[in-house]
Amino acid sequence: MEMNAKAPHLPALTGIWFCAIMTLGGVGAVDAQSAHKLLREGDAFYDKKEFAEAEKSYRKAEAAGKGSDYNLGNTLMQQERYPEAVKAYGDAVQKAGTAAEKADALHNQGNAYFQMKDYTKSIDSYKQALTLDAESADTRENLALAKWQLKKQQQQEQQRQQQNKEQQQQEKQEEKQQQPQDKGKQQQQSSGDKNLEKESPNQEDPTPQNSQNKPSAADEKLLQLMDQEERRVQQKWHQRNGKKKPRDKDW
Repeated sequence: MEMNAKAPHLPALTGIWFCAIMTLGGVGAVDAQSAHKLLREGDAFYDKKEFAEAEKSYRKAEAAGKGSDYNLGNTLMQQERYPEAVKAYGDAVQKAGTAAEKADALHNQGNAYFQMKDYTKSIDSYKQALTLDAESADTRENLALAKWQLKKQQQQEQQRQQQNKEQQQQEKQEEKQQQPQDKGKQQQQSSGDKNLEKESPNQEDPTPQNSQNKPSAADEKLLQLMDQEERRVQQKWHQRNGKKKPRDKDW
């Protein structure tokens, strides 16, 4: 949807047209004349699309005591510095001397919000502009476009939220389906570990075999007696075999 420009001699913003530059009238004081000259200089830079230089001239004019927040906002818009432009147009609204000047500043402020995709505030600025200039066809068209973009944005947000909700539900469902399977794997693994414990020959038995074969007190006493008897028999055997046989007499 294209929008008609209020001032054909000014460049148009993407999708939205913007109001004319306002050049302030001359004043008698020397500083005011200097500021007026800077404003005209800024206009010339703007016409040549040298927006950064135009901004410098407008800021110098403001420092000299007679700036134009509206014209400054236009240069900031062309440099795509939209939040700064919003502020400049807001200052222009506060300083405007006529309803028409306020309406133009609000119109272009709505354009700045539009470029920031803040369509709610854009709509609000256009509505305020229409309360001051109800016959502005440009502002009405910009308002309609902002409303359409806001509706589109809200629909996209709803679709995004619905997709996120469906994705979360799907993830929960998959998690529930995996839980019994995981539990069965755990049980199978536990059963396998127990079988390994039974089959492994190197696995330590909680009841040592040595404890099962440990002799009782009576058995120990019997072993001691047998040991003593064995030592006594061996001692006798050594004594008997240790005696030398007598030699036969040598007749």
